[in-house]
Amino acid sequence: MTDAFETVQPPPPLIEEPAFYNDLAATLVHAWALLETGTKDRRSAFHAPVVASIGLDGSPQQRTMILRKVDVGNRQLRFNTDIRSTKLQEIKASPAVSVLAYSVADKVQLRMTGVARLDPASALTDTVWTAMRDQSRVAYAQPAVPGATIKAPAAYVPPLELRTNEPAAMTAREHFCLLHVEITSLEWVYLHLHGNRRAHFFWPNGILESRWLAP
Repeated sequence: MTDAFETVQPPPPLIEEPAFYNDLAATLVHAWALLETGTKDRRSAFHAPVVASIGLDGSPQQRTMILRKVDVGNRQLRFNTDIRSTKLQEIKASPAVSVLAYSVADKVQLRMTGVARLDPASALTDTVWTAMRDQSRVAYAQPAVPGATIKAPAAYVPPLELRTNEPAAMTAREHFCLLHVEITSLEWVYLHLHGNRRAHFFWPNGILESRWLAP
């Protein structure tokens, strides 16, 4: 016999499904929105994705880079980099790259492939450089090539600030380069208690094609 005073357990809370859950078009919109958030919010997991290129020896090479700008209309991501970096030599040899980001909070993984383009001396590069803070510019003033062997961690201490008329500032600008990545394929994975979702978006000849994938 059931105890008349037995406590009735409340039903488990409903877990809502987001608007993009079963909608391919909305999923792609949400993917781009997450990437755009990464350019504005330093705490976002999409602020610092992993960018991979093909090494000069043919092996995969990865590094974390700060996402600076997203151009949804042209499917482009923009990063800042040092023109002396080994990855630029890799991209010159083979412009195919991949970009990977995963957010625990959003439960979303974005795995992208694309074609990289180096932009060391355009009007846009000059504009971006001018708008940068001194503490950001100073990294490009170091005389040692990024990744080069040095005698000690403090072998070179960059100046605390740069003024546009100083030789160090002129040298730093010569080292600065924009890296544009045109996305040709984007794979989405979303984790949800009701069932995970996985989708693939790609642009053969610039025309969007999309499909659901088995999670």
